[in-house]
Amino acid sequence: MQKTLCPMGVLVALLAAGCSQSPEAAVHQLRRLGAEVVVDKTRSELPVIKVDFRNTKVQDDDLQYVSGMNNLQLLYLRHTDISDRGLTHIDGLPRLHTLNLAGTRVEGNGLSHVATLAELRLLNLTGTPLAPGALTHVKGLKKLKTLALAATEVSDEDLPHLAELTQLQVLSLGNTKVTDRGLAHLSHLRLQGLYLLGTEVSDAGLRHLEEMNSLSTLQLTNTKVTPEGAREFKRKLPSVNISL
Repeated sequence: MQKTLCPMGVLVALLAAGCSQSPEAAVHQLRRLGAEVVVDKTRSELPVIKVDFRNTKVQDDDLQYVSGMNNLQLLYLRHTDISDRGLTHIDGLPRLHTLNLAGTRVEGNGLSHVATLAELRLLNLTGTPLAPGALTHVKGLKKLKTLALAATEVSDEDLPHLAELTQLQVLSLGNTKVTDRGLAHLSHLRLQGLYLLGTEVSDAGLRHLEEMNSLSTLQLTNTKVTPEGAREFKRKLPSVNISL
């Protein structure tokens, strides 16, 4: 039987013919699309460990070139037109620990693919058009340490999905619809940094955080928290740095 060889020089034909592209071909395509690509030079096979598409014109289908990059650790897609559909290509990447989706068009369904990223430590969804219930997909990310949800439509009803993120250390909820009621769902977490600027949180909401002994930074700028309420909270947790 005659074997069909994939011509290395014709990348489009490669994909159209269904031939497996080489790692070198994928890196070439990523750079052609404007990505910064970093490889691990300590290893002979030079595996890709970082892809940065920030502020480029990358499209959903272009993420096919990161699919199967099993050594990829950091993926930056901030301020691009990537949507839920594009996230199908990052499904199951075993070493990915940092994913920045801030300012993309991700609404939530694509987060089911993010849920397969067992090593994920940082997820940035700032300024995305998240739909109600979208956060149900993140509750299984047991190693997540930093979650940024600022400037989204996240509300009190979404916060129960974060209750199982027991390793979470930093949570950004600035300029969301979160109120005092929602903070009750965070009371058992061991957060170190909590960012609530521009929310409707008031003195009453701080009572839900009084047992959070791990807390070191609490941002309350442009909230309904009063100076008196902040001082009272500081008496309960004197090590907290409060921005009011």
